[in-house]
Amino acid sequence: MELILTRPSERQLVESAQGLRFLVLDELHTYRGRQGADVAMLVRRTREACRAESLQCIGTSATLTGPGTFEDQKKEIAAVAEKLFGAPVDPNRVIGETLRRATPEADFSDSEFVEKLKKKISDTDSKPLSTYPEFISDPLSIWIESTFGMMRDQSSGKLIRTPPKSITGPNGAARDLSQITGVEENRCVRAIQKGLLAGYRCKNPDTHFPAFAFRLHQFISRGDHVYASLEPPQERYITVNGQQFVPGDRTNPFFVSFYQAMAAEGKGIEAKEHTAQVSYEERVRRETDFKEGRLPILYCSPTMEPGIDIATLNVVNMRNIPPTPANYAQRSGRAGRSGQPALVFSYCTTGSPHDQYFFKRPDQMVAGAVAPPKLELANEDLIKTHVHAIWLAATGQSLGSSLRDVLDLFGDNPSLEILESVKEAFNSDAARKEAFFRSRRILSTLEKDIATADWYSDTWLEDVLNKVFLSFEQACERWRSLYRAAARQREYQNKIIGDATRTAEERQMAKRLRREAESQLELLLESANVIQSDFYSYRYFASEGFLPGYNFPRLPLSAYIPGRRRQKDEFLSRPCFLAISEFGPRSIIYHEGSRYIVNKVILPVGDVGEDEILPTASAKLCPKCGYLHPIPAEDQGPDLCEYCNQLLDLAITPLFRLQNATTKRRDRINCDEEERLRLGYEIKSGVRFTMHGGKPNFTRAALKGSGTDPVAVLTYGHSATLWRINLGWVRRKEKNKFGFVLVRSGAIGPETSRRPRKMTRIT
Repeated sequence: MELILTRPSERQLVESAQGLRFLVLDELHTYRGRQGADVAMLVRRTREACRAESLQCIGTSATLTGPGTFEDQKKEIAAVAEKLFGAPVDPNRVIGETLRRATPEADFSDSEFVEKLKKKISDTDSKPLSTYPEFISDPLSIWIESTFGMMRDQSSGKLIRTPPKSITGPNGAARDLSQITGVEENRCVRAIQKGLLAGYRCKNPDTHFPAFAFRLHQFISRGDHVYASLEPPQERYITVNGQQFVPGDRTNPFFVSFYQAMAAEGKGIEAKEHTAQVSYEERVRRETDFKEGRLPILYCSPTMEPGIDIATLNVVNMRNIPPTPANYAQRSGRAGRSGQPALVFSYCTTGSPHDQYFFKRPDQMVAGAVAPPKLELANEDLIKTHVHAIWLAATGQSLGSSLRDVLDLFGDNPSLEILESVKEAFNSDAARKEAFFRSRRILSTLEKDIATADWYSDTWLEDVLNKVFLSFEQACERWRSLYRAAARQREYQNKIIGDATRTAEERQMAKRLRREAESQLELLLESANVIQSDFYSYRYFASEGFLPGYNFPRLPLSAYIPGRRRQKDEFLSRPCFLAISEFGPRSIIYHEGSRYIVNKVILPVGDVGEDEILPTASAKLCPKCGYLHPIPAEDQGPDLCEYCNQLLDLAITPLFRLQNATTKRRDRINCDEEERLRLGYEIKSGVRFTMHGGKPNFTRAALKGSGTDPVAVLTYGHSATLWRINLGWVRRKEKNKFGFVLVRSGAIGPETSRRPRKMTRIT
C-alpha cells in the first residue's frame, strides 16, 4: 500500500480506488510500536488519497486480552483501533471469539461422574474408543477438554480458553486428576496421554478434523554445571570444573564412538536458511522443498512467522524465547496446522533475564493471549517520513529501481549529484503546496496526540517541506559513500594490475579485489529482483529514514559477502545496534553454509586521503546515568553530566563511526578465534535526548509511595539518540586500551599487508 500511494506508476490504481469502502488489517496485534504508528499513518493517508470519508476499517487479530472484564477489554481494544483507523470505534463493535465444546459439560463435584471417571482411568485393559460419539461422551474426554481446552468465564458465563497446564509436576493436570479420583498419579499421567492421542485419532465425521488438536510445549534451560566421567556410578570422577579428560586419563572411547556414529547417521541430511537475507525466489523454493519433504530442516528467522502454512510440520524448535506471546503463538503455530499433535521446544538462554523469566512462568508465554498494542503517534521522525512520502507522491517523480535513476553517474568520475530533471520536479512549488494541504488534513486527525508534543508548532509542517530537498540529499549519502569506495578500489587495483614492478602475487590479489569492487558496484546499480534488494530506491530511502520503514531496519549497515561457486555476491544488512557487534572487527558471519570474517571497513571517499588524518570524534559517558556527551572538535567537553550533574569520566577517544564493512571467506576457525567469539565485545550504551532551544528535551515525573521520598523518578522524552560503543574484546590484555587497529586501507588488524601502511587505533 505504501508503494501504491507513493510511486507515480500506481497513480491510476489510486484514482480507480476513489471512494474506497473497506480496508482490512489482518494480525492487528502485531501493529505495535513504530510499525503500528506507521500503519496508523498509512490508513489516514489511504483515506485521504482515495477521498474515502466513509471508509470502513476492519481489524482481525489473535486473542487480545487485558485487565478487567470482557467489557473492559473491549473498551481497551476499541481505543487501540481508533488510533490505528483514525476514526471512532464503538466498543460494541469489538467481536470476540466464539468457542464450542466437542464434549458435553460436566460437574466434577458430582460423585456419579467422578466414579465413571475413576473407573475409566483405572481400567488398564480398556480399548481405544472407535467412534466419535463414543469418544465425546467418554468421561475422560470430557475432563481433558475442560482441563486443557475451555472453561466457563465466571463473570460473563462465556466459554473461554483454559490457561496452559502441564501434564506432570506439582501443579500439573495429572495431580489434579489424581486428587479428584484417588487414582495413583503416574496412572493418571498415562491416562491423559492416552486420551490426548485418542482424541487425535478420532475424527469428527462432519468436519473430518480430530476431536482434539494439541501441542506439547517444552521449555529448556541450562542448569548448574556438574561434570562426570562415564564409568559406572561408583567409579565416576565428578567435578564442577569443566575439563575434557579425567586427570591422568587421556583416552575417551565414548566420544570417539559417539561422534563417529553421529557423523554416519547425519550423512545426507541437508538444512537451509529461511531469512530476509535470502532472495524471495529462493525462500519460496525452500518452502516448497520443506513442505514436500525434500528438505528435512529449515533454520528460520521471523520471516517464517506470519502466514506461511506447512500443514505436515510436526516440530518447531526455538533457539530463544520470542519477545511476546503473540510472536510465540505465531512461531509455535507453524506446527500442527492440520490438527496433528505437535512438539514445540524452546531454549531459554541462561544470560537472558527475559528467557529466564518465562522459563519459570512458561504458561504466560504459551497462553498466546496478548495485550492490545501500544502506539505513540506523536513521534516527530515518524510523522516526518510520511510527510516526505506525501510530498514525493505530489511531485509525480519516480525514484526508479536504483539510485542510478536519481543521481548523475555520467563519465569516469561521476558527480553523483541529483539529476537536473529530478531537481526540477522536487523544487516544484505546486507539489510543495499540494503536499502541505494533504499533510495538514492528515495531521488534523492527530490533534490529541501532537497538541502537547514539544517539537510541534504551527510552522512545523512548513519547515519540514522547506527542508525536504536537503533531507533527500542527505539520505543519498550512504549510497554515494558505498559507490565511491567501490569505484576507488576498482581504480586503485587497476593501477596495481598495470604496474610492471609489482609481483605476480600482488597483481593476482589486485585482480580479486577488483572483481569484488565490480561486484559491489553491480549490486548498487543492478538487481535481478529490485523489489527485494536493499538498494531498490524506495526501500533504500525507507531504510535511511526519509520514507516510512514499517519496522524494517532504519539506517542499517551493510557487510559485503563475496559469493562462492554458484552463489552470488551480496550485501547483508543489520540495524546499527546489532551491527556494532555482528559486523564488528574480526567478527564471524555465517551465511548460506559458509563462514566469513569481517576484515575491512569501507572508508568513505573524500574523508581520508593519502596523508589525511582519519576522521574521529570523542565523547564522555556519565558513569552514573549513562547520559552521553559528544565533544566538539578541539573542545574539552563538559565536566558535569548535563542530565544528573555527576562528575564525568575522561573522554573516550578516538571514536570512529562504524562504516559498512567487507568480509572474506574463511574455511577454518582456529582456537584463538573461537575464544574471541565466545567472549565477545565490551559494548557501552549511552543515551542523549533531542535538543530543543539548546537544552535536552525531556519531562520528569515522580512516583510517590506512602512516605515523603519518591519511590522512583521517571524521565520521558519524545525522541532520543542511543549510542553503542564497541570498546574492544572483553578479555583484552590492557583494559584501559580501547578499540581496534585500523590500517589506512580500511583493513582491520592483525591481518595487514606486507607493504608498510599507516595504522590507527580506533574505538
